[in-house]
Amino acid sequence: IMIYVLAGPILKLDLNLERRPIVALLIDQSKSMDLPAGPFESDDSVVATARAARLDAAANTTDETRRVLNELSRARLAHAVIDASGSTFLKPISERFEIRAFGVSDGLKPIELRSDLPGLGAPPSADGKRSTIGSGIEEVIEQAAGQEIAGIIVFTDGQNNGGVSLSHAAATSTRASTPVYAVPVGSTAPIRDVAIADVFTHG
Repeated sequence: IMIYVLAGPILKLDLNLERRPIVALLIDQSKSMDLPAGPFESDDSVVATARAARLDAAANTTDETRRVLNELSRARLAHAVIDASGSTFLKPISERFEIRAFGVSDGLKPIELRSDLPGLGAPPSADGKRSTIGSGIEEVIEQAAGQEIAGIIVFTDGQNNGGVSLSHAAATSTRASTPVYAVPVGSTAPIRDVAIADVFTHG
């Protein structure tokens, strides 16, 4: 009987789980992202930014659109642009890739995507004390655990004031064959510095 069992037919099951490459959205949630997205000075920048965030229909004139954009926070602008591109950008990506979204400030926090259409909705409060973009990039790669990452798209105002340096993160992403794309949020116009030169009191 033992010989019959060992020589009997064997059913072999191969379970092949398809793991799609990852596209990660990394969104800065530090305090600086709560600052106004403006100033948007040129009409071209106002029109292009408003169109990207689908705010161009919310105002009747360019000046009114400029006012809306200048009062919008950087975090809200980033979320508005991502949500506005849902059907033309995120939807096609979701059909080929696994989209993961994260907020990054003092650490990395997953952001749940809407199920109906890839989008983020209103942003949480941008109250992080630091902007650890470099560490966030490395943590995304670590969490992938060897799963292919087609790209990491970083929405930020450019600050990286904690954690590992951006050069270190760039080296890590290069070793992992992971391209990183930076999307600047807000106006490119420099903000004028204001300083108190003198204080005078009259007793």
